[in-house]
Amino acid sequence: MKDKKRSNDGRISFPKRAISVALSILILCMPLFPVRTWADVTGDGEWSYRELEDGTLEITRFNNYRVTEITVPAEINGKRVTRLGEAAFDKRTNLKKVVISYGIEHLGGDHLFSSCTSLEEISIPESVTSIGNGCFNSCVSLKSITIPDSVTDIGVNVFEWCFGLETAKLSNNIEHLGYGLFVSCWGLKEVTIPSNWDSIETCAFADCRSFERIEIPDNIKTIEQSAFYGCSSLKEINIPDSVTSIESFAFSECTSLTSVRIPDTVTHMGESVFSDSGRLTEVILPKDLSVIENDTFSGCRALKTVNIPENVTKIGDRAFSKCLSLESLDIPAGVTSMGEYVFYQSDKVTLNVKSGSFAEQYCKDNGIEYKTVAPFVPVLTVILIAACAAVTVVVVLIVMKKRNISKAQAGPVNE
Repeated sequence: MKDKKRSNDGRISFPKRAISVALSILILCMPLFPVRTWADVTGDGEWSYRELEDGTLEITRFNNYRVTEITVPAEINGKRVTRLGEAAFDKRTNLKKVVISYGIEHLGGDHLFSSCTSLEEISIPESVTSIGNGCFNSCVSLKSITIPDSVTDIGVNVFEWCFGLETAKLSNNIEHLGYGLFVSCWGLKEVTIPSNWDSIETCAFADCRSFERIEIPDNIKTIEQSAFYGCSSLKEINIPDSVTSIESFAFSECTSLTSVRIPDTVTHMGESVFSDSGRLTEVILPKDLSVIENDTFSGCRALKTVNIPENVTKIGDRAFSKCLSLESLDIPAGVTSMGEYVFYQSDKVTLNVKSGSFAEQYCKDNGIEYKTVAPFVPVLTVILIAACAAVTVVVVLIVMKKRNISKAQAGPVNE
């Protein structure tokens, strides 16, 4: 304890030399840490900005909280502005109209216009190529938006909580798209999904409560998790033959949806795809589906008609729980696994099962009403059996006829 000294009041003090050495080490090491400083930020009245490595400027702050309309300049003091920085216009609650000048390339900082609660109109030029995370988050007065085709990169939750947004036109050249693009845009009624997308991203339209119909283009291969979760006004959706996978909760809590046809190209469906879609009455499942996952139709109180394809081998936990209107369901003989509480509170249902099948034993073990049916004989098999029988009859008749002719030609037998 030679390096420490104890004061009269009992506190430990450190020698000045040790403190000086520690500070020197800290100062020397500071450049190693990626700490952002604002020493290079300058101001020009309404605008704060900094110079980037390429000699262009990034606007870091708009300093006027009172104006209602602005044009964001493409040049300040003779230098080109190419980027708008993080939260540069955040919480400018008086702003109603923004025009971004041509030449600006990146709406790059996160939450750029976040919580501009009075913003009604914004013009984005063809020079912009990227839009950062949460760029228009909580712009509750924004009613329409057009993203030009120059934009190739869009971050996450860009329009989250834009409750007043009604229409949106997106770039046809987006190469990277973050999740939650329009999450909780309660007023969104119309959007054109670009033709170059191959998937509808996670939570892209989740909680969009005003959608009544949406057309999915025929280039989409995957509908990601919770893509249309909570679209409570959605009545009709067309799933094209290009889709091969529908992920978990994709159409969960779509409480106005009444019927869905899933194309035979779909081979995978995640958990809870239609859970709590209370008005859903009819679903046609694809023929090559092999697993009905957990909670797929849980809480579909109006569901009356659904087919289980012959290729299904597994039905997950609670898959048809709380389906209060389901009265009859055919279980294929190929089903060899059924989870817990598959038909919990689905008290009206009677299962049609094959005699001696796994499903029959499951019904016995879980007290589920069921009827046994004879093993299914394919129509083609029946036709082949009938054809064989007919051929056999014809052959027998021909043989018998030949024998009769032979006897007639031989004449009476002499004794």
